[in-house]
Amino acid sequence: MDTQTDIKKCPECFSNNHSKAKFCSECAYSFYGSETLADSSGTRFYLTRYLTVSTALRLITAGILLNALLPQTNEYFVILRFAVCFTSAYLIYVAIATKNYAWIVPFLFLIALFNPIILPAIRRNIWNIIDVATAAGLTLSIFFINEKLKTVKTE
Repeated sequence: MDTQTDIKKCPECFSNNHSKAKFCSECAYSFYGSETLADSSGTRFYLTRYLTVSTALRLITAGILLNALLPQTNEYFVILRFAVCFTSAYLIYVAIATKNYAWIVPFLFLIALFNPIILPAIRRNIWNIIDVATAAGLTLSIFFINEKLKTVKTE
């Protein structure tokens, strides 16, 4: 057999793997669904790197925050506070697991600000600015902190 066709490079750690391998032998990167898009310069974007649980939570929470700009009931804002607190707590876990310790402080701040138990006395127009900034921050954080999906290798 030709050894050139039996080897494929892992896009995460660039190690050599057998062409029929399902996961990278070094970092457990899944070759399933690793379809790539290329821009005009030939840069490759791996979609599976960003399609994670924390990404879904951040996008859903950002949508809830932006929907808060419309007239809503008080119950909606309680749900919003719980959603932001839960998402922030999960992202603190991801930050610790991936050793991105600098992200712990902003997420702790969000938990304190959107605390559903003790409500800060802030006017509605200021909350609108906070909601937009938080939605933007959560969305942008997708590119800076994400969990690495590890899988159990079977022989």
